[in-house]
Amino acid sequence: MTATAPKPIAAKPRILGSWIFPEFRTLAQVFELSGKPYTEESKLDLFSENGHADYSILNPAGTGVCAYVDKEKIVADPSNLTKYLCRAYCIDSLYPTADPKLRNEIDGFLDLAYTSIKQTGARLTKLLILKNMRDSERIAKLSEEKQKYYDDEWRSEREVLLEVIIPKLEQRLDVDGDRYLTGNTLTVADLAIFNELTNALTVLKEN
Repeated sequence: MTATAPKPIAAKPRILGSWIFPEFRTLAQVFELSGKPYTEESKLDLFSENGHADYSILNPAGTGVCAYVDKEKIVADPSNLTKYLCRAYCIDSLYPTADPKLRNEIDGFLDLAYTSIKQTGARLTKLLILKNMRDSERIAKLSEEKQKYYDDEWRSEREVLLEVIIPKLEQRLDVDGDRYLTGNTLTVADLAIFNELTNALTVLKEN
């Protein structure tokens, strides 16, 4: 018996967040590249008092990105939100559901993007903000011990990114000479990894 392909949801999704979030850019690219209609709200100034309050009403869980699908609010971690929207809207060109092996491989890279790479980027961002605040004297100067701790943290996160994560990805591309992470076809895994890496490397460059 042949399995029936799921029917895509008719109502176009409404994606909320900010372009500063890599996962927001990834979801926008997924819908743009697949030609699926969607709407996005990225005009919220999350760093202003009113902007943060407005977004808290729309997304009380406080995750970076959320979505409304057919009037239902979907709040999940970036990896599961991405997988859900790809399945719900049958975006097989970037997230093929007919090939379980390939889909599992894509899921693995999505998890890498939204755990190790995102966490490293987030920690680097926090450390950079603290450094900038100290330099501008908006917060008190740290003791020598605490300063050393933050400097060591920065070096540690930098090493994780440059000496562990990126070489692992390069090795994967070198295995068969593939153009993309899972072969010669672009998938959502490539978009997610690219956006998260770009975010983390941009923070490194700013220091």
